Amino acid sequence: MNPFSKMIGLLGFGAYFAFSQYRATLLTQEFNVEDYVPADSYLRGTLYAMENYYSLKKPFEVYFRDVDQSDPDIQQQMREYINELAALPQIGEEAPFCWVREFEQIPERFPQYADLLDGLSFQEQLNFAMNNPTIREVYGEDIVQDEFGNITASRCLLFLRNLDLAIVDDQIDMLLSQREISASQPINQDKEEWSFFAFDSIFFYWELYAQAVEELLFTISTGIIAVTAVTFVLIPHYTAVFFVAPGIIILYCNFLGKEL
Repeated sequence: MNPFSKMIGLLGFGAYFAFSQYRATLLTQEFNVEDYVPADSYLRGTLYAMENYYSLKKPFEVYFRDVDQSDPDIQQQMREYINELAALPQIGEEAPFCWVREFEQIPERFPQYADLLDGLSFQEQLNFAMNNPTIREVYGEDIVQDEFGNITASRCLLFLRNLDLAIVDDQIDMLLSQREISASQPINQDKEEWSFFAFDSIFFYWELYAQAVEELLFTISTGIIAVTAVTFVLIPHYTAVFFVAPGIIILYCNFLGKEL
């Protein structure tokens, strides 16, 4: 308990606390699927090949629902929405399979049918196109029609190309970017359930990544507040709070810095 020993102790703990604080600022999110694959698994070779030789990282769908998809104005909004998503740097290329875009180009691609299609309603034109086995094979599962031939829901396909699925921050950026584009669509305004939206099961993982930091900060904050409140109630003198709360904060910083 002599002054020299006290000084050494304070300086040592202070230096470790400062070092831990610095290390805690370097924490990053990371999730690499390959780290969880057995060393002798064939999947490691597959993942390596996908990363180095395959340009398409992941397909995902863009959905349309609860709108009159036979309306030319709605179709134009659908095409604009697809183009905005395709312009994202993580995608960088137009949708390879999108019925609403292809449907508009049928008269140009098949001029021999132009006069015939000109006299048909939208549902009749759609049925005419779907009678073609090739078109039906490609787009048959992307269009849902009711008993009257009206489209109740449909989808188009996009591919993630310029996205590293091992970098969490890039995946979060993609999630938020596509969500921002969807939220900005006029058709989605003032709706609890959007009519135009993108979706894939991988979005669940991205949402987890996006919420993890906030949840960690919330857990740390509530832990500090809870321990401080218990200290205030159970320890007779209130000044104990001014020792316990900083101590808990130091412990959290040391723990996070050690884990890096």
